[in-house]
Amino acid sequence: MEIFIDTLRYLSNYSPLILIVILFIRRRSHFLIIDQIIIAIVVLSFTTDITLKYLIEGRNYIYILIYILIETLLFLYFFYELLKKRGILVLIMLLFFLITFVLELFFKNPVYDLFTFSLTIRCLIFIILSLYYFYQIYTLEADIFKTEAPQFWYNVGILIYFSLAFFPFLLATEILIEVFDYTLWQVHNIGNIMKNLIFATGIWMVQKR
Repeated sequence: MEIFIDTLRYLSNYSPLILIVILFIRRRSHFLIIDQIIIAIVVLSFTTDITLKYLIEGRNYIYILIYILIETLLFLYFFYELLKKRGILVLIMLLFFLITFVLELFFKNPVYDLFTFSLTIRCLIFIILSLYYFYQIYTLEADIFKTEAPQFWYNVGILIYFSLAFFPFLLATEILIEVFDYTLWQVHNIGNIMKNLIFATGIWMVQKR
């Protein structure tokens, strides 16, 4: 079991390299802003994981918190570009997340505590936005195999990742338990691996636009 957990952790940390390799192969492709946002998210995730693993000792919740805030803004920017006619929905979600985050800030110390409730709400927000995109392409009958191919795969990756991450964070909130169970983190790692592989697929599909 320990070998399995270590393998998942390793794959989760280094799976972004697949996208980076594909990005090098597709470097002459025309990347839209939504592609650039996804690339930025993956690079940010990879550099943060490596930095926390090898360069920062002791408690690193404050660094994780900063990373989460930046990543959340990037994902919201992605959906703002993706759902151009529903930008107000994205802004409402941003406001909702910020309110949740600020409220939790009154009860927790960002240096010593993981903001599990805010992370749970964040997962729920991106599940809703990704499902709304699927509803939009269904109603508009968009051709997901041509012009929508990359963003379709990005959205699949987002939905899978936040759906799997939702349960570890939900079960870690003080509503259910008092201490974060790190064995649950393996579900998150599986989702992170799948997300990076699917994002890489989306980058590969950029040429089909």
